[in-house]
Amino acid sequence: MSNFSFLKSEDGVLEILGHNPERFNPTAELINNILRGESELSISERELIFAYVSACNSCSFCMGAHQEIAQEFGLALGVLDELVNSGEHKSIDAKLKPCLALAKKVAKESSRVVKEDVSAIINAGWQEETAHDVVSIAALATFYNLLVNAHGVSGTPDYFKMCAKMFGAKGGYIPPA
Repeated sequence: MSNFSFLKSEDGVLEILGHNPERFNPTAELINNILRGESELSISERELIFAYVSACNSCSFCMGAHQEIAQEFGLALGVLDELVNSGEHKSIDAKLKPCLALAKKVAKESSRVVKEDVSAIINAGWQEETAHDVVSIAALATFYNLLVNAHGVSGTPDYFKMCAKMFGAKGGYIPPA
């Protein structure tokens, strides 16, 4: 159930942001830059990291929406569920595993991130900038997770599919003018 009179429980982040566009429109540019800007990480990998952090933060809305978006960009079905439900990383490329470990650490205990966490990403074959991207994705996801959870919206499978169409291969996160 929604915690605010202007929302229904089946609503999502779009209704939260739309309630006060002057406040939230600038975040569209930020999320577009982090999830669609230049990065060694593919868009699918960035969306997976966002969804994984959302699962770590118990935000079912953001997890569901970003899982659908990641799948729109080629993430295989079941990968996120495997990560979240079993802790297994069998379907995950070994190179991505330290990125997911850092993302989880940022979400759950950011004050304990150390240089070795960044080094693990570099040692896996990424540039240091990729570790910075992972931290940025995890921080952004955590912001949205807190916003959505505190507003008490949960979305629906149809809402998540709509997000995948809006923010998927034919779209970005900046609303049309």
